[in-house]
Amino acid sequence: MRNKLIEYKLNDRWSISSDRWNWILLDYQNTRKPIMSFYSNLEQLSRALLDLKAKDALARPSITRGYISPPVRLNPSILDEIAQELELFLQGLINNEKTK
Repeated sequence: MRNKLIEYKLNDRWSISSDRWNWILLDYQNTRKPIMSFYSNLEQLSRALLDLKAKDALARPSITRGYISPPVRLNPSILDEIAQELELFLQGLINNEKTK
């Protein structure tokens, strides 16, 4: 019998979960059944989530008073720092949920 996965909801679109071997990113974009992506560690999951969020931001141009802002180029060290902070945030979220 298969155990039900415990989901940690990040926002209306994404949730994370884990099984015995993987971290799982559940994407509920435009579907009732989530698209599941599997990652072997929390670092890979946080980088993938950062990439998805960046792609979302680039897909929607920001228009302010008739001016379309040019895309921002981030250097890899800034992305590494953001991914590490996201990883710590996710770990804290999971630890907090486990103590409830």
